[in-house]
Amino acid sequence: MYPRRGRLVAVGTLLVVLLATITLVAAPRPPPQPLCDVCTDDVIAGSDVESSTVTIQLDEDGDGHWTVTLDPRANANVSRSAVWSAAENALHGHRGEAQPRNLSVNTSANAVVVTYDVPRMGHRSLGGVLVADYFHSQGEGSRWYAVNADRLVITGPVGDTLARAPAKHRLNETAIALDGTYGDSFERTISPGWYLAFAEDRGVFTSIAAQLAVSVDVAQLKGTAVPETVAVPTVLLAACLALRGRLRAVLADASKTRILASIGVIAGLGVASGLALGLDGATFTLLLSASVLAPILALSAVLIGVQYALLTGRFGVDVDTRWLVRSGVAVAVVALIAAPLVAGQLGPIASGYGSAVAVVTATLFVPLALTEQRSEQWLLTGVILLSPLLVAVGWAPYGSYGDMYAPAIFAFWALTTALLGSVAYAFGHSRRPMTTDTGPTQ
Repeated sequence: MYPRRGRLVAVGTLLVVLLATITLVAAPRPPPQPLCDVCTDDVIAGSDVESSTVTIQLDEDGDGHWTVTLDPRANANVSRSAVWSAAENALHGHRGEAQPRNLSVNTSANAVVVTYDVPRMGHRSLGGVLVADYFHSQGEGSRWYAVNADRLVITGPVGDTLARAPAKHRLNETAIALDGTYGDSFERTISPGWYLAFAEDRGVFTSIAAQLAVSVDVAQLKGTAVPETVAVPTVLLAACLALRGRLRAVLADASKTRILASIGVIAGLGVASGLALGLDGATFTLLLSASVLAPILALSAVLIGVQYALLTGRFGVDVDTRWLVRSGVAVAVVALIAAPLVAGQLGPIASGYGSAVAVVTATLFVPLALTEQRSEQWLLTGVILLSPLLVAVGWAPYGSYGDMYAPAIFAFWALTTALLGSVAYAFGHSRRPMTTDTGPTQ
């Protein structure tokens, strides 16, 4: 008994160490980046500007041709050379380039017009659809854009229709328009998940092609955020599954006081390891994890309680264990089938799927303990192991801000899910049908 318990303590300590390695020091979210780099006081003071308009024309290759028109107030003293120098400095390194492309400045008594090109604002995808991912707030460089001009108009290649865009910003069949405030980076920001798609007008086929093209782009974007997030949670759940027999024996033999004490020791070690990385960072990460995971874990615990009540007849209903096994298998199959469909989605459907998988993962330990069918055991075990990936597919992409905390949140979720799952497996196994000489009871 004691050597076994020593191994469990060692495993628990290892889990805590893994958890501590991904606990990150908190940092504030950066402010939104001005979409128009020349619509700032560094180029022309706001007091000298009556109105500002930004027009972006995307060409066939996805490069953007920007035209910024500033209408100066009466008696404003605007120097062309000063505007040129300031615009060149503001655009220095734009999109990773050393110098702005094709910068031009024209000034008159009525207007200041600055033109330049921005490469790689979009790319061609399935069906020849031009996907503009530049405005996606978790896109390249995880930019969070602000409309710091009074008017922003975006159009696609000549002859293409606007196949995908936020409906409330559509100007017509080929362009969108947003209103903002010159020089203000907080008046209006571009919402997360902002994709535009332009394509030749072929009716319903254009809409389908645009959706598929954006889905491919989203799936690729999620792929960059997933690996480092799911590594530690997968290890935690794999360790739990590998040791589930020993954990079940310990839970069956140990008193409630000893179980609570063990959980308290592990939690204390986790808190201590987090504090070692900084009080503020550990506190913020813990509070953020708790706020995200509290409803998920609470619902998981409730569902496990329902399973326990059904198995023990607390509801006054005699439930066949095969019903719980089949229900768990059905949930696992649905989770697997839905994953490829969710991979290319953003928004409530994707995040709802990720949350649902996060809730039900711990409940799959009950049918895993009840079933004696190898195929069902492999399926349930595989879905539990894949659950961090499935949750990440639903919740990703996180962006630079979310990337900082996603590994810690996922690790907390996996650790608590492993603890809940171990308890669920222990009582599920205790209700497992007795075998006979002719084989297992089905």
